[in-house]
Amino acid sequence: MNAVWLELVLIAHDLLAWTKALLLSSELARSQPKRLRHRLLHVAARLAFSGRRARLRL
Repeated sequence: MNAVWLELVLIAHDLLAWTKALLLSSELARSQPKRLRHRLLHVAARLAFSGRRARLRL
């Protein structure tokens, strides 16, 4: 069980590192994981449908 948990933690760390390197601006790329979670995941949003498209409004 500990080996599985370790693998999951390592995968999460790698995903965070790749996200920071490839997708984020310089300010967020240098930030800590707690700040990234707050800035990226705790954002109010609304899914709006228009015609055949669905748009995420932030």
